[in-house]
Formats: sequence, structure tokens, C-alpha cells
Amino acid sequence: MPAMSGKESQRFPFQMGRYRIVSRIGTGSQGHVYEAYLEGIHGFRLKVALKVVGMVPGPLTRGVKAIANEAKALSSVIHPNVVGVHDFSQDGNRYLLAMEFIDGIDLEQLLEHRKAIGRTLPTAAAVQIAEQIAAGLVSVHSLLGREGEPAPLIHRDLKPANVMLTSFGQVKITDFGLAKGRLTSFHTTTRDITRGTPAYMSPEQTQGEELAPASDQFSLGSVIYEMVTGERLFHGSLATVMTAVMRADPKGDPAKVRELCPDLAQVFERCIGRNPEDRFETTLHLYHALRYVRVRLGMEADLSAIIAEARGAGRYDVGDRPSASTQDFFFGTEDPGAEVSSLPHWACTPVEQGDD
Repeated sequence: MPAMSGKESQRFPFQMGRYRIVSRIGTGSQGHVYEAYLEGIHGFRLKVALKVVGMVPGPLTRGVKAIANEAKALSSVIHPNVVGVHDFSQDGNRYLLAMEFIDGIDLEQLLEHRKAIGRTLPTAAAVQIAEQIAAGLVSVHSLLGREGEPAPLIHRDLKPANVMLTSFGQVKITDFGLAKGRLTSFHTTTRDITRGTPAYMSPEQTQGEELAPASDQFSLGSVIYEMVTGERLFHGSLATVMTAVMRADPKGDPAKVRELCPDLAQVFERCIGRNPEDRFETTLHLYHALRYVRVRLGMEADLSAIIAEARGAGRYDVGDRPSASTQDFFFGTEDPGAEVSSLPHWACTPVEQGDD
């Protein structure tokens, strides 16, 4: 999309179709994202994040195909951990995708802040965020077609920059522009071209193979490692990263996760299995495994306080704090070890709360 003129970009607010544009949030290779309001009668104003992609004469561009795919795919998803879509329209030579406005920061920004202050993310916070990401993935991996047939939507670009955290500590997966599934309208990947972010790809994705939900599980495993250790699981030059991912040979040290939380390590290590069949049978199983780690170990952190600190809204004690109330709610006040025998075979081995 051609860049807007300096005068136009300076002249906030301005009207674009039905939307009142008040500021620019960001600019990408395919277009712009604005803070805007959908205005209606009797003072109705809905605050949205408006993604704008321009059209040019000739065949549809990759940016147009991506925004159309994102709009169509997300129109079928209503889930608290997936960004919502309000409207998809056209204004002259522009496509406008109105999405839920999220007051918060993305996970990449949070991790950068933690690195800047010399601290990793509390393990309890990492577990809570991972659990919510998994819940969002379950919703898109469980989509059905018109005849009730499975029609999973594969994100293909799950990474910290595409995970938003609201000021209330809610996690939302965003940017489905590269998502692929039966509910999308256009192919955005051509032969011999792999799209996504190499450091968070699955081995099969680097080789251009047909992808299943297990591919997003691998990406989540990479995100979990980065949240817990503050380092990328795969890093180095592009060639080095692509080769390492293809072989599922991480440059990071998985033992670091085992040292912090053996239970979480079992989930993480299964996510990054070399072959899709080595990972969880379904993303729902992955979600339950993460939920088990959080609840069984009473792992609760004040995400809203952690996010507020990163946004400069205040200073808080944001260390790991086991939550007795959560454990009591699910397991009662008796020894929770009695519940272990009734849990699924993929559940993690309990560890003492003080070990975290």
C-alpha cells in the first residue's frame, strides 16, 4: 500500500469511510493500523483497531489476500483469547478491517521490558499466558466447515509480537494474515516459498509441508521457552535458524525449563517434538496439560500488575506467588496428591510449590 502523504498523516482526526481515524498505531509492509471509531447515530462510537490495506490495478496483492483471509477466518471465531473482528469493508481503493481494540502491550514488548530490567518473566506468569494462548488456539483449530467437517485454521505465525496482553491480564492472539485453512479464500503461499517467522516455525513449516494444528503447538513451545528463560529457543543467522528448526535442534538449553519447573518442561518438550506425531494429540490436550500445571501447582501471578509495570503505570512486586486459594478451589484443602491418579496420562508429575 502506498504510504499516506505526510500532510494526510498529520491531519488527525480524519474520516475514512464510516470510521473516524484518530491516530496511527503502526505501519507494516502491507498497510497501516489505526486507532479509530466506528460512528453511528445518537452518539454511538465503537473504538476499534482499523487495519487498512490499499488496492492497486491488476491481480490482487498478497496484502489484500491476507486481509481478506484474516477477515473471513476470524469472522467464524468468537473466543476471549482471540482478537475479535467487527467489520470488513471497502472504501474507494482501500480495504478496511475493523478489529477489537486492545488496551495493552504485546508479549514481545513485555519480554523486552523484563530483559531491560534484568529479570525474566515469572514462571507462573509464563504458564498463565501459555494456557490462554493454547485456549485461543483450541478455538481456531476446532473450527468446522458448512457441513460440520473439521476445518482447522493454522495460525502459521505465532510469536510474541502476535500475542497481545490487555491491561486486565487477558491474552489475545492476533494477526491471522498468514493463517491457512479451509475457511480462508486465498492462497498466500506459493510453491518453494515458506511464510512465517523462522525462529518460531515448526520443522515441517520450514520445509513447506502441509501443516496441521501441531505446527502451532511447536511455535507455542518456542514462545514458552522464551517467556521462561528470556532467550530465544532458536537464534543466530537466518540460515542457522532454518537449519536448526528443520532438525528440531534448538540452540537454547531446554534444561533451563526443567530446572525452573519440571512439570512445565514436560509440556514444553512435547510441544517441540521433531515430528507432529511426537506432540500433543490435539491442541485441547495441550491446553489441559498447561491448565493442570497452573492449577495443580497453584501457579498464579498478577498479570495485570506485570503488564502495568511494563507500561510504566506503576511499580509492583511481580514475583512468583503460589495461590493457595486457586488450589483449594479445585482440589479442596486436603492433600492434592490424592487427585493425581484420576488425572490424564499426559499430566505432569507434581513438584513442591516451593521449588518454583
